Amino acid sequence: MELAPGVHWVKRATPIRIVSNVYLLVDEVEGLTLIDAGMPGRANAILCHVADLGYEPADVRRIVLTHYHVDHAGSLAALVARTGAHVLAHADEAPLVEGQRPPLVARGVLGRTMRALVPLTRGRPTAVDERLAHGDVIPTLRVGGLRVVHTPGHTPGSICLHLPARGVLFTGDTLLTGWRGGVRDPSPLFALDIQQARASARTLAGLNFDVLAPGHGPPIVGDAGTEVRRTYEKATHVRRAPLPSN
Repeated sequence: MELAPGVHWVKRATPIRIVSNVYLLVDEVEGLTLIDAGMPGRANAILCHVADLGYEPADVRRIVLTHYHVDHAGSLAALVARTGAHVLAHADEAPLVEGQRPPLVARGVLGRTMRALVPLTRGRPTAVDERLAHGDVIPTLRVGGLRVVHTPGHTPGSICLHLPARGVLFTGDTLLTGWRGGVRDPSPLFALDIQQARASARTLAGLNFDVLAPGHGPPIVGDAGTEVRRTYEKATHVRRAPLPSN
């Protein structure tokens, strides 16, 4: 499904609602860019979508991770092996993607419960070729590039990716949507610091975009930025602080 020119939602990678989304950016000059890599075992489905668009696995030049959790990076190693793509992730996330640090869990009682699930919260360790920072621009689509927005809280190196010229914002697990519609706050279940995650989500209301491409839930196509601003204007934790200006 094409959300904007050159921006595709890889629905084959999301066979059931709880599975995370994968997105594909098509640039005839810079090659293809995947945003996230889906659950383990989804490499074939993702590359079938690539083939449906008339491209080969080798045309995938880069895979950008919004964060290291297994539902977003589970097929990363398999995709790299089949495409030769470079892996990009935030500098704070890279040690987790590469397996140099153990997975992190939420604090308190919830965190102690989640430790039992730690083996399920990471994919196979994979080398990160480029470490990203807030404000970096990834060259793609020849329209000003894909801008990195550091949004810590869900994980230390969680990022969102803003494509201003196409009016698209990819939000990973920093901002979600409901399958019955509407914008949702980040979930506290897997967030390392839910207050920080919510604060990061609020800052996204200051960006200009028409298409919201979340890590979970269906994309919102058309006037998505207005919906996000409206959602946070109603929230008490936002009413106590002004929204960023556009």
